[in-house]
Amino acid sequence: MYLVAAVIIFVNILLFYVGAKAFKPSDISLDFNRAMDMVFKYKAYITALIMVFLLNTIQNRVLSDLGQYIGFDLTPIIYGVEGGVVSLFQVIVTPFLTGYMFFTYVFIYIFLIVFSISLYIYCDSLKEVKATVLSYLINYMVALPFFLFLPVYESWMVLEGVAPLLFSVNLPANDFIIWVNGVNNCMPSLHSSISVTVAVIATQAYRNKKLYGLWMVVSWMFAISVLASTMYLGVHWVLDVVAGTLLGIFAGLVGYNVNYELDFLDRWIQRTIQWLKRFR
Repeated sequence: MYLVAAVIIFVNILLFYVGAKAFKPSDISLDFNRAMDMVFKYKAYITALIMVFLLNTIQNRVLSDLGQYIGFDLTPIIYGVEGGVVSLFQVIVTPFLTGYMFFTYVFIYIFLIVFSISLYIYCDSLKEVKATVLSYLINYMVALPFFLFLPVYESWMVLEGVAPLLFSVNLPANDFIIWVNGVNNCMPSLHSSISVTVAVIATQAYRNKKLYGLWMVVSWMFAISVLASTMYLGVHWVLDVVAGTLLGIFAGLVGYNVNYELDFLDRWIQRTIQWLKRFR
């Protein structure tokens, strides 16, 4: 499991380097000191984002298991509505396509989540930083009650015509993927919602500031690939992806158009830093 996590981190570091070169505005140079300055400037938003990710981790590790006992299994209803239509995404299965979809589902998805906020922080784009943090929170908070009270199991567990291709690529990664995602957190698809949210915020940034044009195009390409990968790999149902897409659009638009401040959190972090310096 630790080896898989190390590989994911290494690959995303490479993707980060390429992304930083390709997507930052041309008038901003890559500089370590600037990166550190921006991290300090946006420490409150980074802290808030970490708290959001911790919420998601708690949900995946604790509440998803709880949902098996207190939730109403929505899987039969999903199946009754759409039947086996998701199996159409596995009409053509090749080793190359499976590898690409696996890479998209695991690596590109994480890259979208982390790189987008990192890009906006480094480029000192306050509006986009605020939008990303709030949008991620909206995604997780809306999905949480569904995961807890209306669990939906992955399509490969129900449909005979759908193979669990996600687990066919790298066997050591199987336990890690299940540990991170669980198998009953399908409705709505957070892979879909978060990916679409990233693309929506990039679109809003381009429309309002004429910045991040290339990132907007690439983020939509990646988002569409993530949506397809969730169904091709036998993880999500079509309705999961539709719900996730709608949630992603909603969260992105709301996050971008709602203004808020985290001055209280910034002051608290600053006081904590000053208090810790007394022990140096």
